[in-house]
Amino acid sequence: MAPARLNDTFSRSGGLRGIRKYTMYTIYVIKSKDGKLYKGMTKDLGRRFKEHLSGRTKTTRKMSDITIAYTENFTNFEEARKRELYFKTAAGRRFLKSKTGL
Repeated sequence: MAPARLNDTFSRSGGLRGIRKYTMYTIYVIKSKDGKLYKGMTKDLGRRFKEHLSGRTKTTRKMSDITIAYTENFTNFEEARKRELYFKTAAGRRFLKSKTGL
């Protein structure tokens, strides 16, 4: 994962020029009280978790007492998507279990 950096060159008018705004993508794992997991990706984890809590997400609607159990951040959409898909495989589930006890 590459760290987010800004290119802070100044224009003649004194303002910043050439600033690249980086979007952070968060891969997250939600765990319910009964041990069920939900894996997802978002640009805004706070907003997305509120959607899960309010029942807007069909998959997590029936899960009780959910918490965010694991997160990873990426600046690249493709890398984030690959990691999300990996977590949904048997190998990814083993990784989460071995590294985090999920």
